[in-house]
Amino acid sequence: MESIPGAVEVRAAAEPDLAALSVLEATVMPHGWSEATLSAELARSDARVWVACVDSVICGGAVARRVGSEVELLWIGVADGERRSGLGRRLLDAVVRWTGSVFLEVRASNDPARALYAEAGFVVVGRRPRYYRDGEDALVLATMPSPEATP
Repeated sequence: MESIPGAVEVRAAAEPDLAALSVLEATVMPHGWSEATLSAELARSDARVWVACVDSVICGGAVARRVGSEVELLWIGVADGERRSGLGRRLLDAVVRWTGSVFLEVRASNDPARALYAEAGFVVVGRRPRYYRDGEDALVLATMPSPEATP
């Protein structure tokens, strides 16, 4: 992992961040979330949206939502030029600090993401056959509650 040059900040997203976050999300995921969808998540009391900035430029983001006593990580992504820099881990740590008990789905073939999650303490707890539109399986990963979690 490379160090990140410049000033790095991971923080709660605000409405003015959503246009840039939507553009970033569309470059990271094949079916990106619209600005309106991100705005709806931001407005939910059971959801959180984060951005990761390098020198005040949004280079990553994450969206998570409470589901009972757990939190589902719905989306996490980092711009191509900032991958393997630690931004993804910082975003993931922010989600875990929010609640502690997190679950998510990841493509079975996504080795870089699976390595990030394993390093953060996630374990495979299930498989969802043909979960993605292209027929690929999803692995369900989860982590245990963190003592630093905030309600």
